[in-house]
Amino acid sequence: MQEKITALFDERSFTQLLENVQEGVITGYGQIESSLVFVVSSDKESMGGSISIGHANKVIRLLDKARAASAPVIFLLDSSGVRLEESAQSAQGLGMLINAIAQFKGIAPLISIVCGNVGGAFSTICSLCDFNFMLNDAALYINAPLSVKDSKEDTSDSKFQASAGYVDYAGSFSDITAKIRGLIPHIPLSYADSRVMNDIADDYNRAVDIEGEELNIASIFSKISDEGYTFSYRDGFSPNVHCAIISLGGISVAAIGAGGSDEGTYLSGQDVEKATDFAILADQLDMPVLLYLNYDGYERTIHSEVCLRRRLSRFAKVISQTEVPVVTVYGKQAVGSFQVFAGNAIGADITYALEDSNISLLEAEEIKKITGIKESNSLEDMLKCGYLDGVIPKSQLRKYLISAFEMLYTA
Repeated sequence: MQEKITALFDERSFTQLLENVQEGVITGYGQIESSLVFVVSSDKESMGGSISIGHANKVIRLLDKARAASAPVIFLLDSSGVRLEESAQSAQGLGMLINAIAQFKGIAPLISIVCGNVGGAFSTICSLCDFNFMLNDAALYINAPLSVKDSKEDTSDSKFQASAGYVDYAGSFSDITAKIRGLIPHIPLSYADSRVMNDIADDYNRAVDIEGEELNIASIFSKISDEGYTFSYRDGFSPNVHCAIISLGGISVAAIGAGGSDEGTYLSGQDVEKATDFAILADQLDMPVLLYLNYDGYERTIHSEVCLRRRLSRFAKVISQTEVPVVTVYGKQAVGSFQVFAGNAIGADITYALEDSNISLLEAEEIKKITGIKESNSLEDMLKCGYLDGVIPKSQLRKYLISAFEMLYTA
């Protein structure tokens, strides 16, 4: 792992701690993009990277230093598991390790990289982290690979884990290093002093061409972001909702986009869960939220009837109680009640519609069947009643968003 640590940090910046304590783990600190970052790395060359009380104590000492410095921690994980020859003491060590990381959560960002074998209860470390990466050939699992009942799929591989929402990005270590180096300047290094504002060269008033790309949320986010920067959150999970950290006028923004299917986007409970989890992370990071809605309604399945109301109420609670600014943009199509949960009545500070937006609680044909008339509410009506704060040209989307977030975020 030593070569991976060296590659991750700025040149000659890494300092190892407790180097003579061989407990299957390497700890230390250094700089990434000139920012202080701590690291915990499994050491396969020492006891297979196995976990014990000594292992846990070494990690806890590192976390104490990171807490005092209010600095992020990166975990490079590859372990043979608990140290079986130590029996209950080893299980105690694993519990101590998980508890220490859980207690640290909320102090500063936590990042995991699954570099090899990460299984059983040890794998919950990744779920405690804010951002998760995985090497293509690594294994992440609760149950042993290929032991899952009625499944012939390898549920431990990176493709499955990304689709299940446990991994933000899977790739080579050099690709992951580049992703982390790009991410660090766009996230707070401490939750106590968390507002991120970077100097940028991009023109605040730059026009954007999103005509014909209403369904490609990822492309829209890239086009409006400073110099095209985006970091996708759980990209392989629930593709009807695209979540990404973007930059608008130097302000890091958590962008949540509902939409993306040319056959119609019908939101499921899983889609709403992804949006909610990202909104919670944004609140923890003190990062303003952009909600971009372009969808056709809710998924009409038994599973949605079972779970969707619960997920929607959780989303409403998060948006209603968040302490960060929220700006909502209604895209080309916003049909159904999800628009209400993103509106100013629940938590949005500013609501915009694009110039050709179709905003409706029901599809036009369904309204006609019920009332005998077409829906009468136009964008002008919505402006008059305060449902919208403005109707904006597509080409000026970036300009309006930067202006809104500058006003809300720096007030």
